[in-house]
Amino acid sequence: MSSIVSDDVGSDISVQYCCQKCKRPLDLASDFGNFRTSDLSSAVGVGSSSPTYSPTSSLDHRLQVNAYLSDIINGRAEADHPMCQECADILISTQQQLLDFQKEEIVCLESLLEQLKANTTERSGVSTNDAHTAEQMFSISQRSRQTSSLSATNSPNEDSPNPLETSSFEVDEDGLFREPLHATGDSPAEAEEGNVTTKAELHCTQEELVSLHQEFVRLQHQSRLLDKQIATNEAALLVRQAELDRITNEYNEQRLTLMQAEESLGVLDGRLNDARYQYERLRRTNVLNAAFPIWYDGHIGVINGLHLGRLASKPITWPEINGALGQCAMLVTCLAKRLSHTFKNYMIIPMGSQSKIAALPNGTPLPLYNSPGSMRLFSSASFDNALVMLLDCVGQLQARVERPPFFHLPFKILDGGRIEDRNGSVFSIKCSTTTDENWTKALKMLLMDLKYLIAATVGRPDRSTSKAQAGY
Repeated sequence: MSSIVSDDVGSDISVQYCCQKCKRPLDLASDFGNFRTSDLSSAVGVGSSSPTYSPTSSLDHRLQVNAYLSDIINGRAEADHPMCQECADILISTQQQLLDFQKEEIVCLESLLEQLKANTTERSGVSTNDAHTAEQMFSISQRSRQTSSLSATNSPNEDSPNPLETSSFEVDEDGLFREPLHATGDSPAEAEEGNVTTKAELHCTQEELVSLHQEFVRLQHQSRLLDKQIATNEAALLVRQAELDRITNEYNEQRLTLMQAEESLGVLDGRLNDARYQYERLRRTNVLNAAFPIWYDGHIGVINGLHLGRLASKPITWPEINGALGQCAMLVTCLAKRLSHTFKNYMIIPMGSQSKIAALPNGTPLPLYNSPGSMRLFSSASFDNALVMLLDCVGQLQARVERPPFFHLPFKILDGGRIEDRNGSVFSIKCSTTTDENWTKALKMLLMDLKYLIAATVGRPDRSTSKAQAGY
């Protein structure tokens, strides 16, 4: 919109013209000033005012402009003039899009009409008058759309006439469009026949609709029954699931108890196997061999770490020799008890390094030890007799265990305190009647016979142990 302001003296004041939509200043032609006031007023419109120009870069202003243009395009507002080139281009482009849309809609309706015509020719119950009526209705609809589009563009604020009101069709008592009798050349009988056919089709359609409605009601009833069944099954499923969880927990607890029992059983089996192994090892172990280990140190025999004998090159003290003789007395006593043998005419009294042996029934106990401080002659005779008696006891054990040719001792024990080696040489066990070397060798052979006697007792049950087990 533009405006011309005049002062009292009649001189014109220069003003700025702007677009009535976006409020932008207009770039007018150079001869625009030659127009008369009446021409401008007629072009702009009487009573319009020119707003003061303000910057148009704000977001609110742009939103207002877009909203106003949308109202113009949709026919809700009247387009004012003058307009800038940009606003005019937008308006023209929008109208062109609307026109293209209307053309596409017309094409779709024409194709639908052709399809209806084709279906009408195939169906015997529909007359050609219906197709003609549909074509006339389509023409009326097309004209009404064009009229509505033009009226919305030019004068949207005015009430547009209803195309149905201006058409030549009437609405019958069934709510269907029909053409007046004067508009067509059909006779009343033909029109009545078409109405009867249409009513018959409508009646068939209504019956089909009632049947479908009954089927729908039946399906709804079945759906409700199925919903109830599903709810019941879900409740039963929850109960079964809870029962399954409980059984699973019980199974897991029982499984854990079983695993713990199996673990305990495995531990007990291991302990039992270890006990059996220890038992077998102990059963095969010779207790006497472990309690009285016999070995040698050069030419001197050793029992339990005590040397039995003495040499000029290796003198052994008498307390150690006496201790070794005490170990021999204890070993001979244990062997006799193991073999369940009672010595004839002798009784050994093991007392360590002060052991003694006595002749039965009323013999005086003789020392199995030597006392260097006592009288040489008296002590030597008693000591030699005790050694002879000890060797005789070993000979009794030899006679008990030997089973020629399967088993015999390596050195034969003779009467009078003598012992024979493998070469047939005889050595005396008396200390006072022989040299230290021969006496030491005789004692060494005595220890070897004792070791063989220990081996002979392997596998023989202990008599005292057997009695204790029998009493238990």
